[in-house]
Amino acid sequence: MKILWFSNIKLTETQMSGSGTWISGMNDLLSTYYPDVQIANVTIAKVDTVREEIVRGRSQWVLPKKTTAGDMDLFVKIIDSYHPDIIQIWGTEFFWATIPFETICPNVPVILDMQGFYSSVLDVLYGDLTMQEIIRCFSIKEFLRPSSSLIALSRRLHKSVNREEEVIRKYKIISVQSNWVKGNVNLLNPKATIYETRIALRPQFFQAVKWNLNRMEPYTIFSTASMIEPTKGSFTLLKAFREVKRLLPQTKLLFAGSIQTGIRKSGYMRLMEQFIYLNGLSDSISFLGSLNTDDLIKAYLHSNVFVNPSYAESYSLILAESTYLGVPTVATYAGAMGELGSSKSLLYFSKYDYRACASKIISILTNRELAVKLSIQSITFSEKKHDPKTVAETQFSIYRSVLGQLNK
Repeated sequence: MKILWFSNIKLTETQMSGSGTWISGMNDLLSTYYPDVQIANVTIAKVDTVREEIVRGRSQWVLPKKTTAGDMDLFVKIIDSYHPDIIQIWGTEFFWATIPFETICPNVPVILDMQGFYSSVLDVLYGDLTMQEIIRCFSIKEFLRPSSSLIALSRRLHKSVNREEEVIRKYKIISVQSNWVKGNVNLLNPKATIYETRIALRPQFFQAVKWNLNRMEPYTIFSTASMIEPTKGSFTLLKAFREVKRLLPQTKLLFAGSIQTGIRKSGYMRLMEQFIYLNGLSDSISFLGSLNTDDLIKAYLHSNVFVNPSYAESYSLILAESTYLGVPTVATYAGAMGELGSSKSLLYFSKYDYRACASKIISILTNRELAVKLSIQSITFSEKKHDPKTVAETQFSIYRSVLGQLNK
């Protein structure tokens, strides 16, 4: 069985960090449990010419960033060279899904794997910002490069939503990560054959020790909420942290993720920094920057509570990671995050409701028994949902089913 992936992730010899790590994780699991399944990957990077390479036994084509869906000769060459049984497109973010595979290789089934929805991001683009705060997000960076402003982003998202909906209506075979995504796909393409897949965590999480009440740092909140743009809920978390500090002044907040500096700093991030300064929170908040997998696990295990305040998630890998490690977790009940736990395994709050968020955080920080209970329940729930063998088996069964339908 030969599968050709089109993804925005470049497979590497070393561990990955950042977005899309579940793709690399799935590659690792299929390699472990189904070594006879051959995987090849097509991706894009900063290269001048097409590069064909072998990464951990997998063939990979790295294409220049100038590549477009119109470069049909290139895709024909790759497909003819590899002779895949199935093509899998990871997400609608890149142009992969607009390649006319039905013309290039009409006899090869193509699976569109949904990673998220632009429309769900567009709906919450401005988060809980007031009109005055939205205006204040137009700062130095946005003045020098207007295309980086939230308004410009909104315009691009509108175009992306239209393109994405056309793509979803086009494909006959679609795989989804959650019931929330499945419902959204059904609204656009009720005739599609839909397969329910599972998210692969990185191998380090399967090997890591679990969260321990006696080894964590009390009154430490950890989050990966982006400080660059509003949709990930960082403003809600900052307002919640202000309330937590009022009652528990010893509390610390740690942020992991990309950090912008100088004129590269977005107007939204400047607004967040102003909020932190004006509310006297500067000495209680630390920015850790981008973390590799091992350091990310250490940050999870170090914390007393993990918070994901995002307004739109088609799955939320970070929530899956925190609960798999057993970190007491507070999360927004938004998108598919409600499918990653129950009221017994993590504490939910409604998006934008910073007071409820603060209350949930405080209940964990001040109640050791509750923290342990949530930890145990989250491990039980998440280990079943993200069992590596089951994840690989589910993906393999999708491939087998697609080929079975083709041979009928």
